[in-house]
Amino acid sequence: SAAAAFALNMSVFMLIGKSSALTMNVAGVIKDWLLILLSVMMFGSPISGTQLMGYAVAFAGVCWYNYLKYQAMQAKTADTQAKPPSEPVTGPPGGDEKTPLISGPAAGKV
Repeated sequence: SAAAAFALNMSVFMLIGKSSALTMNVAGVIKDWLLILLSVMMFGSPISGTQLMGYAVAFAGVCWYNYLKYQAMQAKTADTQAKPPSEPVTGPPGGDEKTPLISGPAAGKV
């Protein structure tokens, strides 16, 4: 029904927003494995070694990509933590203004 399709699309949208498209890809591969397993168990569908190898290669590729992405994220985090924090902008030393912001006759009135 339309309500179920809408709920599915909203859950996918929220999952991608909280994690990444890669997480959806991994979830899709796992879903395919579960569907194949259910098909074999319920209907006795034959499955070849070539089919199993194809799903294993796809899953391994997604895992490898995820590993590389995780390594890059760890390196970026290490670089950020190794860099000394920047000093806050506080103005000139001593905190005194060299030129007033307001000049003229209205300068003394508050």
